[in-house]
Amino acid sequence: MGLAPRLELGAIFGYQRRDGSGSIPTAIDADDLTDLTISPKLRLWQGLEDKLKFGTRMDLKLPIASDQQGLATGNWDVGVVGIATYTIGKTSLDFNAGYYTINISRADFDDDRWFVGQTVRQALNDKWTLLAEVFAFLPNTQAGGHANWFFSGGPQWSVRENVSFCALVGSAAGHKSPDLTGTVEITLTF
Repeated sequence: MGLAPRLELGAIFGYQRRDGSGSIPTAIDADDLTDLTISPKLRLWQGLEDKLKFGTRMDLKLPIASDQQGLATGNWDVGVVGIATYTIGKTSLDFNAGYYTINISRADFDDDRWFVGQTVRQALNDKWTLLAEVFAFLPNTQAGGHANWFFSGGPQWSVRENVSFCALVGSAAGHKSPDLTGTVEITLTF
């Protein structure tokens, strides 16, 4: 949601299903809500006739998903991501890099993660845009686990000037990564 010309506020939440016969065979099949992530985003600078933009985003994850069912960790996490966007004609490239502190209640950096990502957006017309993204969470130390890579893509529909709708489908690679992911996003700009 756009709060000001340079400030947005986002919320990420949803529903997830985990098959207990997969990476954690002793756990039962489970489905429930995901964790809630609050994400303020600030545009810091734009130039070159609006072709180049720099911004930053903070993600604060609130642990509302069930850790007993293996759907989450039950911890509060926080991340800061830098974003650089370059636009060439109808194509926009978003470069992302950041750092996530896992379980902010303790000062142990072994579980922390680095974040890198790339998004390509191609405007088809005034209403439709195609998106493709790849991003990864990389462990800060060997004790922090394994790298996970996520891939997704789909359409974005601008319903009106200040309302857009996006649906992405994808997959992931890496230890204990999901086979299928789906995301639905609604963006409101005021």
